[in-house]
Amino acid sequence: MYANVLVSSSADVTTETSGCLPALPADARTVSFGASESASGLDGVITIGGALSLTAGDKYYSFGTMILRSLQVFAEYVNLERGGLVVGGRKYGVRFVFVDDASSKQQVTNATANALREPWRADFAWGPYSSGLNTFAVQQSFADGVLTVNSGSSYTSVYEQNNLTFGMLPSSTTYLLPVFEMLVKAAEESGTPLGAFKMGCIGDNTGHMEQCAQVAGLAAQAGISVNADYASLQKRVTKNSVDVDELKTALEPLINAGVTILVSTGYNTTQWTLVQAMMALDYTPLAAVCTVSYIPSWEGEYLFHPSAWSADRPVRGTWSGLTSSEFASRFASKFGADAPLSYQGAGAFGGAAALSAAVEAAGTLDSETVARRLYSMRFDEFYGNFTFSALGQAQIPFLMLQHLHATRASAIVWPPSEVSSGTRLEFPMPPWKQRYCRVYGPGTSFVSPGAAALSLECSGHGTCNGAGACECTGGYSGVSCSTSPDGPAGPGSQPSGAHDSSELAGWRLFGIFAIVGILLACVYSVVKTSCLRPQVNPLLTHHDMQLKLAYESGGQELSHADGGGKVIAASQI
Repeated sequence: MYANVLVSSSADVTTETSGCLPALPADARTVSFGASESASGLDGVITIGGALSLTAGDKYYSFGTMILRSLQVFAEYVNLERGGLVVGGRKYGVRFVFVDDASSKQQVTNATANALREPWRADFAWGPYSSGLNTFAVQQSFADGVLTVNSGSSYTSVYEQNNLTFGMLPSSTTYLLPVFEMLVKAAEESGTPLGAFKMGCIGDNTGHMEQCAQVAGLAAQAGISVNADYASLQKRVTKNSVDVDELKTALEPLINAGVTILVSTGYNTTQWTLVQAMMALDYTPLAAVCTVSYIPSWEGEYLFHPSAWSADRPVRGTWSGLTSSEFASRFASKFGADAPLSYQGAGAFGGAAALSAAVEAAGTLDSETVARRLYSMRFDEFYGNFTFSALGQAQIPFLMLQHLHATRASAIVWPPSEVSSGTRLEFPMPPWKQRYCRVYGPGTSFVSPGAAALSLECSGHGTCNGAGACECTGGYSGVSCSTSPDGPAGPGSQPSGAHDSSELAGWRLFGIFAIVGILLACVYSVVKTSCLRPQVNPLLTHHDMQLKLAYESGGQELSHADGGGKVIAASQI
C-alpha cells in the first residue's frame, strides 16, 4: 500500500492510503535518460526520480528545462567519463526519470509519486523548481521514504518539514546581505555619502514581499541607516507582471519619495517589466538590484544580481574535476550557445555531485544513511564550497554579478576574493539619456525594442555625457563627433541617424544649386508652372513631414521610432 499525498485546489493536503498510483492527465509527459539496466560493466543502476515542468507554456518550463539539461550533462559525465559510481565495492550507472508537474501544486505530488514507484523504483528523488512546488513534492517523497535533492527552492519552510530534504540554494534571507556590503564599499570608492541611500522595494508575491521586509535589517547589518518611511515604500505587483503601466504605478511613489536604492524581488518577467517602466519614466536610481533575473542586453547593464554561481568562477571541483567554465562549455556544446544557464542549472549538477559523493562515502543506497553523510560532509565544487545546514540547505556565500557596460558581459563584482583581476563594479548607474546616446546616438530617448544599435559610441571619437550628447576627443567635432580635424569624415565613420552642421551646410548648398538648375530647365522647356508644382513623397506620413520640416529648419532631437522599432532620423526621410 502507498501513502498518496493529495493537494486540493485550495492547497489543503490530505494523505490517502491506496494500492494504486495517483492519477495524472493522459497527456502528462515522462522523460528518462542515463544508464540502462542492461548496460555492460555495471552491477546496477541508481535511479533518481522526480517532478519537473516539461511542457512548453508551463509557468516554470524554462527553469525545468535548464535543470533537466544540466542533469543530462551530469548523467553523461558520470556514466561515460567516470564509468559510474562505486558503492560498497559495486559499480552503478545513474539514471534520471521526470514526470511533468505542469507547474501545478495539485499535480506535483502525483507526478512525484509516479516518478518514484513502479516501474522505476527510484532510489532517490529530485525536487521540482520553485519553493511553492517543493513544499508539497517533498511531503510525497518523504512519505515514500526517499531522500530528495533540489536546486530550485530557497524557502527555509521547505526544509523544516523533514530530515530527508536537501537544497542547493541558501535561505532567501541571505541573498541581500552581500548586496548592501557591496554598496557600502561602492559608495566609499565613488565618494557617495551613505546618507544619499534611500531604500525602496518591489515584489510580486508573498515570499518576495517578505524579502522586501528583510531589507531594513540586512542593510542595517551592513552599516546603512535605513529611511524611516521604508515600510511605505514596499510595493507589491502582480506575479510575473508584463504590464508596464502597473510597474510605473508602483514606481511613481518611490520616485516621488526620492528612492535611490531600488530592490526588486520579483520573478524574471516582472523584473524585465520593471526595467521597461524605469526607462519609460526616465528613472535612474544610484543602484538597482534584481534578486532573480539577469538581463543580458544593454538595458540590463549596471543592474546588480545576487547569484549562488557564475561561469566566471575559477574553482575546480574536487569530485567532478570540472571548472564552471568547463561545465558551461559542455552545456553550450550540447544544447547551443544561446541555451539559458544560471545558478539553478549549475546547482543541479552540484547537487547531483554532492549526492553522488555522499552515496559513495556511505557505501549504501539507504536514504537515512546517505542523509547523515550529506549533513556531515564539506563539498568543494565548481558550484561553490559548501556544507548543508541542520535543516538541509546549502550554506554557500552568494556572489554579486553585474552586466558591465565596459565589457558588455556579466562578471562577478563581489566579494573581492572572487573578483577577476581588472574587473570593477560600475556605480552609480548613469542616466538613461547617456545610455540611449551610447546605443542609438546623441539626442535619442525611449526607443522601441528591436531598434538598430550603433556600432560605435560617438563615431568612436568621443563619449556620451549625462545629458545624452557627445563630447568629442582628438580634435573631432560635430553632433556625433564625425567631423575630422583634417576635414570631412571618411566613409563609414558616421553612425546612422547623426549628421553634423558642416555636412548639413554642404547638402543645403547642393540643394540650392539643384533648385536653380531645375528652374533654368523649366524656363527653357516652357513648362514652368507644372515644374514648380509641389512634389510630396507619398511614403511620408504627416509626422515624418513635420520632422523633415523641423530638420530643415535646424531642429534638434528629431529621432523617432517607426512601427517596427527602427530609429529613423529626420535626415534619412
